[in-house]
Formats: sequence, C-alpha cells, structure tokens
Amino acid sequence: MVADGYSSPDVQGALQSIKKEAYWSALYRQVLSCQKCPFGRDRSASTQRVPGTGNRESPLMLVGEGPGFDEDRIGVPFTGISGALLTLALHKLGLTRQSIYITNVLKCRPANNRTPDLEEVQICSGFLAAELKLVKPRAILCLGKVAVRYFFPEVKSIKQIRGQWLEYGGIPVMPTYHPAYILRQTGADLALAKRQWWSDLVQAYRRAYQDDGLAENRSGNNSQEQ
Repeated sequence: MVADGYSSPDVQGALQSIKKEAYWSALYRQVLSCQKCPFGRDRSASTQRVPGTGNRESPLMLVGEGPGFDEDRIGVPFTGISGALLTLALHKLGLTRQSIYITNVLKCRPANNRTPDLEEVQICSGFLAAELKLVKPRAILCLGKVAVRYFFPEVKSIKQIRGQWLEYGGIPVMPTYHPAYILRQTGADLALAKRQWWSDLVQAYRRAYQDDGLAENRSGNNSQEQ
C-alpha cells in the first residue's frame, strides 16, 4: 500500500485497527465458548455467557461482579433493576450505556446469585485482563466487593475504601457500591448510600473525561445529587 502512494503512518494505523478488531473478535468467541469454571457448566444457573458491551474506546470502564437472572436471560451486563438504576445515574451524568464500556468480572451467573470466592474469580480473570488491555480506560469504576477484590484481593470491606482513589496497573480505580446494594437500603441508610454512590460516580466521571475537557461540557447535572 505504501508503494501505491499511501503514507506509512496511515497504513500502520489501518493495520493496527484491523489487528485490534481481530483481538476483540477472538476474545468475544472465547467468552461465549468458555467451559473453564463450574458456573458456565451449571445449566441450571447459567444459560449463556455475558461479554462486556459498549464503547471499546471509552475513557471510563465500569466493572461489576457478574450476571444476575436478567443479565443471564438477555446476555447483556446490568440489564436488571440494578442496571436500570445504573443507567439512570449515567444519564444524569450526560452519558449513555453505549458511550462507555461496561463489563463484569464473571461472565457466567453463579447458582442462586451467590458470591464467588477469590479462587473462582481468578478462573475468569483472564477475560477482564484482556478487556483492560484493549480498552485502555483512563479510569475504572468498580461496582461491588467482588469487582474490587479482583483488583485488590486484600480488601475485606468495600465500606472502608469506597470513595478513595486506588491504582491498578497505572489506571485510577474508584471503588463503590454495587447498585444492588443501594436498592436494598431503606430510610436514612438509603439516603446516605445514594449520596456516597453518586459522589463516587461523579469522581470517576471527572477523572475519565478531565483530560479532554469534556467533563463539564457533557452534562450540566454532574454536580447534582442523585
């Protein structure tokens, strides 16, 4: 192509784009065909794999725990009632689900939605590691204890570290509650959890978009309480 008059940088850019698309395609096939963990082999709990979805060039990456009943049925992360709350919060930030990348640590639903242990998480961890390499986010928002312990296995309680910036492989990580936790709260506990969760989301949003100056332009609502 260079011999035909195309510039070398343009050719290299095109080849890199094709290469990256090939990696995504291979990763997607591997997720859908995975038989490594007991969750994927338990047809009474998991009917399909649930890959990540959204903008593969997003500066913000959301990482949850694993598929629930609705996610397993539909095949898309965060599509149940927890997903509805998350989507509402994203809209208040001026974001859509399609504008960011959303994934889970686990790609299969555990039986009875039980919490997986660290060993079980590690079996599935290669997929998330590949997603991180391909997306290269500026910031990660961790939703829930399982997601946080993927990055920081030593963490015992998410309440101790939520709202505090941590770092994983040079990427800023904001740990916060899973939206399912918010939905389980009532009264004063609900009001407090919502304020804390919203503050964490705003911090992650600003960290992800601050370098390109979009943080204040994308939404006029990012200083409001949820």
